[in-house]
Amino acid sequence: MSNGVLVNFGDVFTYEEQDFVYLGESVEKKIVYAARILDDKQSFALKKFSEDAQYKHSYNPDSMLYSFVTLETQDFKDKLAWFKDTGRDGTKPTRPHCTLEANDLTKIKQEILTGPLPQELKEIVEKTT
Repeated sequence: MSNGVLVNFGDVFTYEEQDFVYLGESVEKKIVYAARILDDKQSFALKKFSEDAQYKHSYNPDSMLYSFVTLETQDFKDKLAWFKDTGRDGTKPTRPHCTLEANDLTKIKQEILTGPLPQELKEIVEKTT
């Protein structure tokens, strides 16, 4: 529970006019982990940037800059859930307006557990999903 709002892994909420996917939180450290859902233009730009970096051999798989998944849930189809600032952006969950579909949740969990994300988030996700 965050800010008195009940949210679960994979719930989508809006904060400061941006959509986020709730991933978990550290109650002790008061850190909320959420992935920002990029709009179509931002998603296209980040995919292109990532592809260009791989082509130019400047891609760094250990950088959170390249940590994202392409969503398939109808309302967010082909948009990216981007993990770059998770736990560092001061996001505060609000009442969720939907939950991502199971296939997106599976991809997000996989990215968290195998990607360059904070160890604390990995442990939270392992315990709660």
